[in-house]
Amino acid sequence: MLAFWYSHQQTTVVWLNTQSSPFCVGNGTKQGGISSPFLFTRYIRPLLAVISSSNVGCQIGGIAVNIFAYADDIVLLAPSWHALQDLLLLLDKCCKELGMLCNTNKTKCMILNPTDKTKTVFQTFSHFTIDGHCVQFVNEFRYLGHIISNNLCDDADIKRQIHNMYVRTNMLIQRFRNCSQYVKMAIFRDYCTCLYSVALWSVGYIKYYSVTGMLLALGLSSFDTVIHNYRKSFLYVWSKHSNDLVKLLQCVSPSA
Repeated sequence: MLAFWYSHQQTTVVWLNTQSSPFCVGNGTKQGGISSPFLFTRYIRPLLAVISSSNVGCQIGGIAVNIFAYADDIVLLAPSWHALQDLLLLLDKCCKELGMLCNTNKTKCMILNPTDKTKTVFQTFSHFTIDGHCVQFVNEFRYLGHIISNNLCDDADIKRQIHNMYVRTNMLIQRFRNCSQYVKMAIFRDYCTCLYSVALWSVGYIKYYSVTGMLLALGLSSFDTVIHNYRKSFLYVWSKHSNDLVKLLQCVSPSA
């Protein structure tokens, strides 16, 4: 069924209220399809297996943590320049065997300095290359919706979330200003306080913020309560996870 489905799929292009004739799509998975991440991950499983078994890169408790993948969002981890370059060469080789190419325009490199400054060896590094193309160094990068900074600080992600909340709230005020307070509260609760990735933040909110009293008067949860609930939910899922690496980290993480 899947083979027939993907070998006969067609699509059209809509531009300025004009729709093109349908044409066949011979490769790739359906954008937004529920099964697409699973199918793509199944397709690149040989690549993941080769890199994870290469013994190059980072390890925790004897478990290779040199590659993380969510569909086509892939992260390589290595403790040294040479190790990461070796992983990039291996990645490029495996991609070509699968008929894929690494998009060097979207590929970025981030250096995380050790917390112990005495263990810092170099401050600058030569550029990494993939198939002869250089990879850009960045100080922060958005991965799976969360902004990761090289200083391990959540400030950039907090600013992103605050900006998104302002945008959603302004949309609520403009588009639903004629609705009842009950409807506005329901939309605010389900839409404006949908805060993706806040469970990973290492900072909390002070309960004496002026907006807290307003939220409580309306019967809405304060931001401190919202973040607390997100964290509890995350820790519950974390504690029930069956992944070997997660189990290992549960043993060494007091917060879990």
